[in-house]
Amino acid sequence: MEYVVYQKIGKVAHLSLNNPAARNALLAELREELLKTLEEAEADPDVKVLLLTGQGDHFSAGGDVKAMGERTVIQSLDSVQLYNRIVTKMTAMNKPIIAAVHGYVVGAGCSLVLSSDIVLAAKGTKFSLSFLKIGLMPDAGATYHLPRLVGLLRAKELIFGGRFFDEAEARQMGIVSGIYEKEQLLDSALEYAHTLAEGPSLAIGLVKKALHHSLQNDLPGVLEFERMGQSVLQQSKDHREGVKAFKEKRKPNFAGE
Repeated sequence: MEYVVYQKIGKVAHLSLNNPAARNALLAELREELLKTLEEAEADPDVKVLLLTGQGDHFSAGGDVKAMGERTVIQSLDSVQLYNRIVTKMTAMNKPIIAAVHGYVVGAGCSLVLSSDIVLAAKGTKFSLSFLKIGLMPDAGATYHLPRLVGLLRAKELIFGGRFFDEAEARQMGIVSGIYEKEQLLDSALEYAHTLAEGPSLAIGLVKKALHHSLQNDLPGVLEFERMGQSVLQQSKDHREGVKAFKEKRKPNFAGE
């Protein structure tokens, strides 16, 4: 079975979780395929943007609970390490990742969404960090990303209670960037992705890296990162094209160089 459907649409790599009969539960096999397709998209110079979705009625109901409860410590360490590799890849990748979600976005499925760069949601989407309901703590980067998005106190409230919250509340908290009718979600997300893919991909990659870098550093460190990054970008073909297009009053044609 193909657990992650991978499709290139122009400069966009569309990765879709494909375990709909189990609400896209994140089986080990699915996670292995997801990591592989992330690596493939990252290595492809023609891919500028990634779009992450889920097949069927839900984005993902989270981890495979049926496989839990009988793991040894070593098996648990290996299972979580696979999540860690996925989240590290998503966060460190220079290419932006758009998550377009619908239905249930629960547990580790929600963690994956928090690791994305832009989140678009269909009306009726239900989010939950429900780990405590089965005696576990959040993983797959949720304890890193959530408090940085919503604040420490709100993160504790969402995790301790494990309650569901909808796309409107998610947007109010800063998790979701845009809300669409369910039948319009994929087309709207692809349109957004294609627009982003036509941008200056070298600069976009450095912006993503700079923003993550800023969470770990003080102002002098951030300013130095900006100084170095900007100096590199000012030598790029995209910068020269952007300036030329500005002077000629036309849309720039960026090449990602």
